Amino acid sequence: MVLVAACSGVTGACGGQSAVDEAVPAGAEAATPTATDAATLPDLTVGVADGVPVGSLLQARDLVLDGQQRAVADVVTAAGGGLTAAPGLEGGTAVRFPAYSAKPDGPDAIVRVEPAGGDWMTPRQRDLDFGLDLKVDALSSGTKRDNGDNVLQRGLYVDDAQFKIQLDHHVPSCVIRGTAGRVMTVLPQEVRAGQWYRFTCRRHDDTVTLAVSRLDDQGQATDTRTATASGKIGSLDFSPLTPLSVGGKLGPVGDPAAATDQFNGILANVHLSVGEDSGQR
Repeated sequence: MVLVAACSGVTGACGGQSAVDEAVPAGAEAATPTATDAATLPDLTVGVADGVPVGSLLQARDLVLDGQQRAVADVVTAAGGGLTAAPGLEGGTAVRFPAYSAKPDGPDAIVRVEPAGGDWMTPRQRDLDFGLDLKVDALSSGTKRDNGDNVLQRGLYVDDAQFKIQLDHHVPSCVIRGTAGRVMTVLPQEVRAGQWYRFTCRRHDDTVTLAVSRLDDQGQATDTRTATASGKIGSLDFSPLTPLSVGGKLGPVGDPAAATDQFNGILANVHLSVGEDSGQR
């Protein structure tokens, strides 16, 4: 089961490692989240693993995932945040997320994806493979609200289950947590700002592998580094109401968390595989 997403035209990521990071920064007022107007959103191309695309506007409507699985996606914003189109790989178009702001109520824009027709995004003890392509800005952290880049995740630190890819001060890591424990794997080398990379995290049994590939302008990997960690994970059991978030951290009801760890940069080619298709990309 694969979700492959890349922007194709336009009509208009962890700092926090504890519950403390979910608190509202001192002196900040909670921003009221709003769904981005569909007329201003980039197009989202959704296709199966072999690249056959189905075009759909990124808004609250069904997206076809590998012809069988479905989800509902929209963009949640706060404090004037939004998404715009940006140059992607191979002459394509990617999604630009808000630039870093030192303000305690800086702009947020996060893609919220929820399963439809059954929670196929709950892995339980099955294999899991997820990732995306990204280009991070030089400045992307520095406040309690934005102390890193949460790139792709489901679940929060305080939840019973979580999987995520993050950039802590440009250092990539992947976290998988289930009923038996938490495994985190880290690549200690910082990624370079303004350079395209492909991030993939895989869970197989009790082993988590993070692969980061540097990409050239044609989207070909010129260098790949991996890190592996093992430990008891158990089952990843999510509430059907828990959204998958792209580009930042969402709260329990699907709005931007107080500490969003907003991704600052450009994203493309999001993928998520659960079960027997994992690791086939």
